[in-house]
Order: sequence, then structure tokens, then C-alpha cells
Amino acid sequence: LRTVTGVQTCALPSGRGSLPWALARSFPRVILFEVSGTIDVGGSLVVSSPHVSVHGQTAPSPGITLYNVELLVRTHDVILQHLRVRMGDSEIGGGDPLGICGAPGDTVHDIIFDHCSAGSGHDEQLSISSCAAGDVRRVTLSSNIIGLGINREGHGYGTLVDSSDSNDHDVDEILLDRNLWTQVSFRTPMIGYAARHVTITNNVTYNEEWSGFHVASAQYPEGQYIDSMHNLNWRGPETENAGTWPTAEASTWPSEPDLWPWDENRRPVSSFAGSSGDSTHVYYLNNYDYVNNDSYTYGNHEGRPIRLEYERYYDGQITYLDIVETSRQTGLVVPLLTPVEIEMLVELDVGCTPGDRDAVDDLAVGQALDRTGGYIDHVGDLGVSPYPTAGAERSLTDIGGYPASSPLDDADGDGLTDLEEWIYGL
Repeated sequence: LRTVTGVQTCALPSGRGSLPWALARSFPRVILFEVSGTIDVGGSLVVSSPHVSVHGQTAPSPGITLYNVELLVRTHDVILQHLRVRMGDSEIGGGDPLGICGAPGDTVHDIIFDHCSAGSGHDEQLSISSCAAGDVRRVTLSSNIIGLGINREGHGYGTLVDSSDSNDHDVDEILLDRNLWTQVSFRTPMIGYAARHVTITNNVTYNEEWSGFHVASAQYPEGQYIDSMHNLNWRGPETENAGTWPTAEASTWPSEPDLWPWDENRRPVSSFAGSSGDSTHVYYLNNYDYVNNDSYTYGNHEGRPIRLEYERYYDGQITYLDIVETSRQTGLVVPLLTPVEIEMLVELDVGCTPGDRDAVDDLAVGQALDRTGGYIDHVGDLGVSPYPTAGAERSLTDIGGYPASSPLDDADGDGLTDLEEWIYGL
């Protein structure tokens, strides 16, 4: 391990100087890499010490992959960037390769997962939960690839944003922006009972069975506020073959025609489910369902606005939602992109090191863009290796502009250290 004023430069795969070792330190740390390859963790890796950022984009090609792992963040002030986190054929812990889990004292907050790739999970691929332990607040998931889960038990899902103990703990102030959910059968994402304020913008879902994202309505009187803006659904083989709704239930469906999709078989394109929907308030703007990729003109035949549905839930009742005309989110400014811009981001700027993707991420993005592929039951079904081999070592000082002498200075006075500006410019 080489230490430069609190900057941890990690070697692989274990022991002093390794990523697990650096994550476990109790002091504030910035973790950078001079080596690359796959870390076979072989179990759960819990980040419980706060004030840590991990930047896989500093590694030489082919970057950093954590495998055979459940990586959980249970603390505050954490940034994970440009990491591949994959579980594999054997389920570990709760089955999610990457997640955020509440802790006693409501100490889990201010977390960013950016440009990561999460897959080969057996439950969700990347989730946010109170874990029946404490509130989770102020979380951003941005520009991630979330998909290619292990679906052999029918549960290779995408993302759950919820509490695991109903309304005892909240999951609040969540932003999901510019992510790709692909080749997962459900929860792209699922916004659960205890998710209070969630903003969902500029995301793409590909080949989700029920063709949309889902909300389980809030059960507490304070209510649940969701902004869903400029999201795209791209249908795939499993979407097109999804089962139809039983016609026997037709008499119980709501009559409002504007709240149903165009599909003649009444397959959902966005499902909102729950038993207490009057406390769920949804602002819904320019979300589009694409049967194919012929055009991206708002409102045309192929780019049809996703309509809202009322889904029968566990108690057999129909949920009614408050569809609001204005956003209830405050203090958050997210640029809203056109469909063309969103597709360009999927091609060029999602997942770990998008300019140097490994074979699995290449497959995930390529299948989504080409509307091909399908769910997998085993890692071998991918047809490519999920274990990138190590490249040549490279000193950080060999990368242009590295501020070796003064990494924690702020030369231009903009509030970012010289090191941060160098990292985010890579």
C-alpha cells in the first residue's frame, strides 16, 4: 500500500493494500488503483466505515471486477465509481451483488453509486433497503448497468427501493438517473411501501417481463411522492411473450381509458400496485414505451406514452393513485434528456469504464441496443467470461495531470480538491 496524504493506492486481491483492507479502515479515504483484474471475494463485503470513495476509473485496463461477492454499504458519505460487482452462480447473503442497507441510528445516508455494473445476482442486482435496521437517505444511482441476473429461480430482478419492515423505517430522497436495467424480469425498479421521495429520470429498461417499473403504495399517512420523467422502455423477447391479463377480471378493472396502455392484450407498460394507493402521489412526464426502435418522435406510433395502470394486488383490491400535475420534489435539478440522447448514453456512457467495457458489459449494452438476447439461468449462459484478467500495472503518476504533490489542495477555489477534479476528469 502506498499512502499519499490519505489517498489509498490499492493492490489486489487481499491483505494489506487490498480493496477489502482499504474499505475497512476507519479514517477518511480515497481509494485509487494502480492494478486491474478480478477480485474473487468469496463472501460478503460490508462497508461500515464512513467517508470513503472508490474510483475504479483510475485502474489500468480492464478495470476492477469484484466477483463471488455481496457488497453492501451500511454507512454514510460513500462514493463507488466504475466498479463491476457480480455474484455468480452461487447465491451469497441476501442474493444482491450490490446494495445499500440501513443500520441502527439512521446512519446510512449520502451515497452515490455511479458508472457501476451490477449483475449475476439471485434476488435483485442492486437494491436500497432499510434492512429493518434504520432509515436510508439521500442516495443517487447514476449511469449504472443493472442486469443479467440469475433467473433460474424466477427471481433475477433489477432494483428494489424499499424498507424490509413496512413503515418502521424510511427510504427517502432517492435519485435514479441514466441507468440501464436489462435482461431482468421484474423490478426495474420497484418502489416499495416505505420509499418516501423518489425521482426516476432518463433511464432505460430493456426486456422486462411486464414492461415498466412498479410501485407498491405507501402505507403511512405522510404519503409517497414519485417523479417519473423521460424514461424509456424497450421491449424484448420476454416482454413480447409475457402472459395476458385474465379476461375474467375485466369487470373489476377501472374504466378510465386514458390510464391503460394501447396493447390489445392489456399487458402492463407501467404498473402501480398497492393496497393503499390514495397516499401515493405520482408526477408522470414523457415516459415512453417502444415496441421497436424505428423512431424517437414523442407521441408517434412507435414511441407511445406509457400509461398508468391499476394492478390487482395481494388483497385482491384495486389501487387508485393520486396522479399530480406538478412535481413535488424540491431542491433537485436533473437535466431531462430526449430519447435520442438517452439511447446515446446507453451506447456510450453507462456501466463501468464505458470506453473500455469488458465482455459482459459489451453484451448487456449490445443486446439492449439490438433488442436481442434473453434471461440467463447460469453464468455460463452469457457465452463470455465474467472474469477480466489483470492488465499491466500502471503508476498513478503515469496518468497525465495527477496532482501527486498536493492532492487535497483546491487550486482553483471551486470547492473540489485537485484530486477530485483529476479523478472526475478521467
